[in-house]
Amino acid sequence: MLAFKNLSGDPAREFFSDGLSEAVTDVLGRVPGLQVVGSASAFSFKGKSASIPEIARQLGVTHLVDGTVVQEGQTVRITAKLITADGFQVWVSDKLDRELKNIFDSWRTPARPNPTPARRRGGRRAHRRSRR
Repeated sequence: MLAFKNLSGDPAREFFSDGLSEAVTDVLGRVPGLQVVGSASAFSFKGKSASIPEIARQLGVTHLVDGTVVQEGQTVRITAKLITADGFQVWVSDKLDRELKNIFDSWRTPARPNPTPARRRGGRRAHRRSRR
């Protein structure tokens, strides 16, 4: 779980994106069978230009969660994506818009995969949706 990028344009809001990253890391860490790298290790890449494969190699992981946070007034937009260690997106979240006062209600909202498959660099599909 990498630190969410603050796209608000206001450096003073950086603490919010960091806090949200910590909260998501905590939630993921509670999933049985899922091993999550500690925030201190993951945050060491914040603001650096290392590639996804390099970060994954250094952290010893097969997948990374990356995301963005935009806060405008009392509204927050959060997006997240699951990326394989070789840099291909496996899953991209829907944009989650919440009022700041209700932001933690998001943890009670079940995650749903985006119906549009993620795309590899160059426009090729990174995966195929499984049929049920």
